[in-house]
Amino acid sequence: MPYQGLANLTPFAAQLLLLSDEHGGDVLTCVVKATFVVRPGVNGSCALAVADEQEPVCVAPVHYGDPSTSSVKYDAEVALKKLGTDVALIGHAYSQFAAEYLDVSLTVGPARAVVRVFGDRFWTTTLGRWTATPPQRFEVMPLVYERAFGGWDRSSPDPSHHEFEPRNPVGVGYVSRKHGLPREGAPLPNLENPYDPITAPTDSPAPAGFGFVGQHWLPRATYAGTYDDAWKTQRMPLLPSDFDPRFYNAAHPSLIFQGFLRGGEIVEVLNAWKHGPMRFALPALQPFTTLRMADGATQRSGMGLDTVIVDTEMERLSLVWRASLLVHKRVHDIAWVKAQLWGNGAHA
Repeated sequence: MPYQGLANLTPFAAQLLLLSDEHGGDVLTCVVKATFVVRPGVNGSCALAVADEQEPVCVAPVHYGDPSTSSVKYDAEVALKKLGTDVALIGHAYSQFAAEYLDVSLTVGPARAVVRVFGDRFWTTTLGRWTATPPQRFEVMPLVYERAFGGWDRSSPDPSHHEFEPRNPVGVGYVSRKHGLPREGAPLPNLENPYDPITAPTDSPAPAGFGFVGQHWLPRATYAGTYDDAWKTQRMPLLPSDFDPRFYNAAHPSLIFQGFLRGGEIVEVLNAWKHGPMRFALPALQPFTTLRMADGATQRSGMGLDTVIVDTEMERLSLVWRASLLVHKRVHDIAWVKAQLWGNGAHA
């Protein structure tokens, strides 16, 4: 039976990826990505509708600007597997009346993340003591890592002493404790963890945010493995022997779920939507994939919900499910693959 490709029987986007595992085995990964429009409702309860135009599977990271100097807006959805569900919130903080600060919160099921959003503040000295100026009032503030703690400290006249915050190289407010020189008028981050506030220029809190982190940022980069001379001579092009699959999870550490969301969980967003509170239940959908080989052998696999993206600017919800099947040395024996939803006339 000649190869017939992917039959996508869902109303969503779907894509097949032929990947290699850590042993060099051929793995066929099916990704289904659903895009929903979020519409305002009554008392913050929103209506979801399947978007007319479905967003394609993202095969490479999308940045807000220059990839070398800006944060990741959408992470690549190419992965063998994730160990839990990534949740991300994309958008702005909104103050109904110009405020000096407010808390933006994201609740998904039993988990809740909070970021305190300040208007612009700057360091000043009073009697030799560093203090922050009162926050300027604001109505809209981007929820991006460029506004969170991090960035570079280039205050030393010696370029070899310039350092950056490896957890967020694109942020603001980082002062090296070894070579840094706090300066009058330096900006503070707009985004903070309300339970770990910045009180001095040399404080080093974990960057606060709701977005995806870069592949070369800590702690994610520590999971990528060691690409040294031994790797080049012994394993290349395979993944390093110390590669950790936690690398595939790209959400803020506080928004990586241990295990997978299943659908039906309540999502609530406060102070990050121009219409007010946003509240809805994740669609309780169960995609699955069926693989048929040329000899008639069939594999069926459920798909795990491993990415949830709430985009309050685009008023859009994106869900990504994934299933990976080992097809080592049998790639050319694949007849067809189907992506379907349970309860939607599903059959092999």
